[in-house]
Amino acid sequence: VAILNTGGTFQAQHGGMELSNADALSLLEKWNLVVEKVCGAYESGSVKHAKVQALMKQSMLLATPLFQVATMMKSQRKYSDAMKAAYYQNVAEVYSLWRDLFPEKNVFPKLHDMVQHVPKFIEEFGMYGSCSEESLESYHTKHKREALNLRSIKDVDRRIGTLDRRLQMSNDPNQQAILSEVKALAKGPERGLYNVAS
Repeated sequence: VAILNTGGTFQAQHGGMELSNADALSLLEKWNLVVEKVCGAYESGSVKHAKVQALMKQSMLLATPLFQVATMMKSQRKYSDAMKAAYYQNVAEVYSLWRDLFPEKNVFPKLHDMVQHVPKFIEEFGMYGSCSEESLESYHTKHKREALNLRSIKDVDRRIGTLDRRLQMSNDPNQQAILSEVKALAKGPERGLYNVAS
């Protein structure tokens, strides 16, 4: 529930939360809200409340450097020497905190990648985000969303053809520009609070 309240979406077919890197960044940015929600799950004063509160307070220590690492990994820019140093420092902090706070837990696979493989890639190519598989992963989300939008088309061949055309069109820069203009026009100005006094 805490993740849903901060922007994540539940995907039953995956058995849990489906978080893109952008969702994960947003979630880490609002981690204090997740901690607040989770800490309120048990009655104050109970043993479980104390355990959950201690665990979530520990997680707060990890959230900031992990957010920095995730942001840097998403960056589309070439890494300067200062960026490389900041990346290494933040990864070392995340790794050290993980080992200190959760000594009985193995490091999670992406942390292993951040420590062992990403630095080599950055050293060799001077970048990471531009070459990551994230764009392919985001395309999967787009595909799934469009397929759900078309589920009312009963004829399978027609549905697949429509899905294919929409996905091809969404990759066309001219179509993307037009779609951005249409979205901006459709959004309209922000509304203020309703005046219910009159």
